[in-house]
Amino acid sequence: MPIAVFLVDETIRLSELKLKDRRDRVLEFHDICQYQKVIVALTATARLIAEIDKTAVEGSGKFKTDSSVHA
Repeated sequence: MPIAVFLVDETIRLSELKLKDRRDRVLEFHDICQYQKVIVALTATARLIAEIDKTAVEGSGKFKTDSSVHA
């Protein structure tokens, strides 16, 4: 499993555990804002992983490199 996918899965699991621990308590505004930030970050990460995977597939499983970057 790629490390990025592992990190996303682990973050989701930890967020679920934290919410379960707070099951009988009311979430404060600050808590809700923090969870929203986590969800935004996970969504962006998932999108970037998909773009990287697409690039890798288009390049026959090898990552494309730009020779101008290695100046």
